[in-house]
Amino acid sequence: MVDRLNDRIAGQFLFPVMSQVTSAWRKVHGTKWPLIKVSLAMALSLFLLSGVLMVVLMLLALIFLTVKASLFKLGYLDQHSLIVTIFSYGIHLLKDLFFKGILAVLSVGHLIFVLKTMQGERPAAFSIFDPFSQFWRILITSAVSILIMFGVTALVAVVFLQLPVLLTMLVSSEAILKLITAVSYFLAFALPGLLGLYLLATLHYAPMLAYEHDLSPWQAITTCYKISRCCWFRFIIILVMGLLLSALLSVTIVGLLWAIPFMSLLHGVMYQHLFGQQ
Repeated sequence: MVDRLNDRIAGQFLFPVMSQVTSAWRKVHGTKWPLIKVSLAMALSLFLLSGVLMVVLMLLALIFLTVKASLFKLGYLDQHSLIVTIFSYGIHLLKDLFFKGILAVLSVGHLIFVLKTMQGERPAAFSIFDPFSQFWRILITSAVSILIMFGVTALVAVVFLQLPVLLTMLVSSEAILKLITAVSYFLAFALPGLLGLYLLATLHYAPMLAYEHDLSPWQAITTCYKISRCCWFRFIIILVMGLLLSALLSVTIVGLLWAIPFMSLLHGVMYQHLFGQQ
């Protein structure tokens, strides 16, 4: 597996656009119902696990509020205590973190199910829960990937939004300053969007690599980036084409039954082409 990834890092693979879309479309016939069932199972599991998570967090909040009320009566806490603020933010952070972790793990399990189905196997629907054995690794990989995406895009936006303010001390011409301001504001919105698409394409499969190839979170992220960066634009084109076709199909119920497995298979086909999964 490591040798195969090294070959991919060296750029020894093709990533054609149309052949991947058509390949995914051809595979829909014969795999449609298993993929629809596992997609529904994934959605139901995400709903139930999110409900359990919310109940646990509500119980923690209830316990904290009970303790806080007691300490407030005894005079050990005031209403604007730092501990109260930290706990409130902590609850929201835990909710977002674990929800994203559950979604990332189920997405990895779903992709593995798709890949096995493409190979002619008939895995059980509950096999999407297998990646929960590596929950923390997948969670950290997903969380770091999201932090990189949001961190880089936010930094670029802030730099270009503050650029006119910094240049007011250096540029005396009002006309030039207005032009710089207009260009900076345009780049502050355009560049983060482009960078976001770039990072989405290059880090999308990092959690899957962490699980399938037993890589650390940082190894999975750097490996995914090195392999995907050469064809990130084609990845976006394929994804857009797939979404447009799925949107057209979803106009009717019958079309929706083709759109769901098609998008699942498209992700599987792209993963095969990128990382050489046999």
